[in-house]
Amino acid sequence: MPYLVLENRGRIVGMRQAGLPFRAISHLVGIPLSTVYDMVAKFQLIGTVRTQKKTGRPPIMTDRDRRELDRIITQGRRLMVAQVTDLMTRTIQRKIHKLGKHSRIAPKKPYLRPQDFQCCLAFAQAHRHWTINNWAWVVWTDESAFKLGKKVNRVRVWRTPREPRRQPSIGPSSPHDGSTSLPTGPASVHSLDGAGPLDSWSPPHPFDGGQCPHPHSPSKRILVSSARDPEAQLAGSLARLESHRKHMENNDESDK
Repeated sequence: MPYLVLENRGRIVGMRQAGLPFRAISHLVGIPLSTVYDMVAKFQLIGTVRTQKKTGRPPIMTDRDRRELDRIITQGRRLMVAQVTDLMTRTIQRKIHKLGKHSRIAPKKPYLRPQDFQCCLAFAQAHRHWTINNWAWVVWTDESAFKLGKKVNRVRVWRTPREPRRQPSIGPSSPHDGSTSLPTGPASVHSLDGAGPLDSWSPPHPFDGGQCPHPHSPSKRILVSSARDPEAQLAGSLARLESHRKHMENNDESDK
């Protein structure tokens, strides 16, 4: 509604009370017809044509400012609040939260290439009919990384709660964020004390025979236990303990 001086507002209301139609009032005063409707409705609602004082503190950001803030946060996911604007930090945080975005630690990019995803899919398809009993006697051997110390490459990003994990909302996958230990060992559904001696590649691995598109040999291998008598289980447990002791001694010598 365009701005009208107080005299024109009174004229509009007076002519309407005198019985003039809205279109005639619009023609006589020289204002849009919608403005005449709004002015008469305002008089009927509050009983005056004067501008009322606004109550409460006006918002610090307009709708346009909020849209601009949303655009900045979407394009710069890793920006700090102090880098967005010179307003109070807590105020900007509340505005961003109202937009549905929160500062969260970025999930790491997986250490997998497209060929690795194909290998995982092939393995899942080859064993989709296995039962819990089949998997109970499977032992996985792989190299696991345990990072110690401060994580210097931890990255925080602005994202919505259910946003897909895609760029640029994921962090780097560099493992160099502290001292790293790479022990190699088995893991099973059941306790390792009952696994016994292991027969490797039984049943045949789906990646064997050059079926896996990965250029290198797979790091994960299926090892199935065939011994279930107590003596074989005890022998397997002792062998693993001895292997673990030698592994610790070798680590101590290398540290010296």
